[in-house]
Amino acid sequence: MLKDLEGFRGDIYKDQVGVDTIGYGHNCAAAPGSCEAMKQPISQNDAEGLLMKDLEQFEKCVCDLPNSEGLNSNQFSALVRYVLSSLLSSPN
Repeated sequence: MLKDLEGFRGDIYKDQVGVDTIGYGHNCAAAPGSCEAMKQPISQNDAEGLLMKDLEQFEKCVCDLPNSEGLNSNQFSALVRYVLSSLLSSPN
């Protein structure tokens, strides 16, 4: 679902707020130089790897919230999506 929402781009592009982005919405500013070091265009498999790595970080943010253990699956997923979209659209 996230892949469909984000869409795939194999080359670095500027997202809607001007942040360098690649793959399925991976924020290149989060790790300066990492995107430029990749051979472009990246494959969808490489983009999935970046997305999974990003999701681990975002899931941890949600798990660290007070009372997060009481969230059902839909609530947890919605919060992860919110963190994903908030952090990926932030330049820093």
